[in-house]
Amino acid sequence: MNHVNRLEHNVLYHYTSWEVFEKIVKNHTWRFSSINGTNDLSEDLNLYVRQLLSDKYLIQNISDDAKNEILDHIDIDNYYEFKNYFIACFSSEYDDLGQWRTSYGDYGRGVCIGINPKFFTNNLYLEKPDNLGWVDIVYDLQTQKQRLAKITSKLEPPDEVWGIDNSYILAMEIRDAALTMKHKAFHIEHEWRLVVSMIDDEILDANFYSPIGNKYIDYDLKSHARKGEGELFNSILLGKECSHSKEDVKKLLSDNGFNDSIKISKSNIPYRFSDDREKCKNIKEYNKLCQNNAIKVFIT
Repeated sequence: MNHVNRLEHNVLYHYTSWEVFEKIVKNHTWRFSSINGTNDLSEDLNLYVRQLLSDKYLIQNISDDAKNEILDHIDIDNYYEFKNYFIACFSSEYDDLGQWRTSYGDYGRGVCIGINPKFFTNNLYLEKPDNLGWVDIVYDLQTQKQRLAKITSKLEPPDEVWGIDNSYILAMEIRDAALTMKHKAFHIEHEWRLVVSMIDDEILDANFYSPIGNKYIDYDLKSHARKGEGELFNSILLGKECSHSKEDVKKLLSDNGFNDSIKISKSNIPYRFSDDREKCKNIKEYNKLCQNNAIKVFIT
């Protein structure tokens, strides 16, 4: 899959619990989480940088000193831990069993929220970095390398002394590209990601709250500064085992000033979600037991 140069979906989907859906509607906010909190443990900018710098076919003429300089830039300028970047995650897949079966969809008890992506922005992040914009996530390693190769191909060939300015530019370019990559094991999510950079104070101050510092920020859905288009909600799909009804959704929306005439339906995927919930419960209990035993051993 190649990187698209436009926002190609009219609807994107967010799988979550009923409780989170209720907070979105009542608080008129959409939460963006720190990039450090993603579930892909390999989603580390440093991994992608080292991958690029170690691939002799992608960068053939850069000295080891220049490569170290690039890594230094990424570390010093706070790109390594992505502290300045926050994301909201969506999928292009509707009524997807894989996402219902996880905590995303609360193991069949949650909600699949269909949203109009243009409500937030038409921008693509890679075209306007340090802004609010959309990116499509790529999972295949070769496609990731192709995306990185496009960055290096735009640079002038380095001379004997590859200057500090060049390495700084390359570090920033790789930072933005890394926001679009995940491990191939996550390909079933078909993720589209809405990225906001805290570097742009104007975007941040006009549209976001920051309740507890840098762990998350909340987008104000009623912000007068918003430059998006249309209504936020396109459809609401209740999980097969969600305890709430279509009428509950309509009342929640209407009581809080949202359009309640959108499509509201319920998933009928013939799957026994209780098995997944039981497995999850057993894992949590096992982890808790291990933690308690570790504490006892430490005390002893």
